[in-house]
Amino acid sequence: MTMQKIIVLSDSHVGESTNGRSQTDALARLEAGVRHASRFHADADFLIHLGDLTQNGLRSEYERVRPVLEAIDFNCRLIPGNHDDRMAIRECFPDLTCPDTEASGFLQTALRVGSDLILALDTLADPDQMDKPHCGYLCPVRMSWVRDRISEPRSGRVILFMHHPPFRAAIEILDPSRLANGDELISLLDTCQVPVHIVCGHLHRTVSGTVGRHGFSVCRGSGRSIRIAKRPDRPDQGVFEDEAIDIPAYNVLFLFDDCIVLHTQTYDPEREIDG
Repeated sequence: MTMQKIIVLSDSHVGESTNGRSQTDALARLEAGVRHASRFHADADFLIHLGDLTQNGLRSEYERVRPVLEAIDFNCRLIPGNHDDRMAIRECFPDLTCPDTEASGFLQTALRVGSDLILALDTLADPDQMDKPHCGYLCPVRMSWVRDRISEPRSGRVILFMHHPPFRAAIEILDPSRLANGDELISLLDTCQVPVHIVCGHLHRTVSGTVGRHGFSVCRGSGRSIRIAKRPDRPDQGVFEDEAIDIPAYNVLFLFDDCIVLHTQTYDPEREIDG
């Protein structure tokens, strides 16, 4: 039985300074996760970051992240989230984006891992495309690129990596910022002749389920965890940070011949950084 292993990071938000938390804090959490994954999963086929690598999409933030990602020994891929800047990512990390030449400048990549097809999607919406802040969007060019990739004859499965979930997740404050045309994407995936699994971030929680006939996994990431319960003292606030389980994490995706398995791996930033 063959097996491929993929490390999945997400929602690092380097540069975040809300609630008195510094950029150093977010960067340390990311660096610790990379160190932990490199130490215990050096046999991984590659690592992918699902977006929101930074908080503000500034070149100075990406420059702070660069040494952390350059220390990774295995292949790494980056896709943008709503807090990222597409051009800055491409300029700062040309070797980690490797967009398909047919993707018209968007950071979309197709990879073969064993018999499976990996599609890493760029769901970052341009400011003039959406009236809802932070939501994702796959324009006709990007959607056509997906259509062309999944229509090719193949064995194995299709695994989609993307930042924005193309479905609602019962998180009141984040559901409006999901993939705006998620229904269109799911309808397209319904035409695929092989099984499809969706892996995304954005929600700062570990979530799983199905949408249509497709399974999905949401990765929690190295950023701050959130609760889905409302605060008793702020019923108008739909989500808030969960200090009780605020432990950073990354995910380990195993692709076996007969199943897909995703593990959430927590780690202690102070222990990893101090060695």
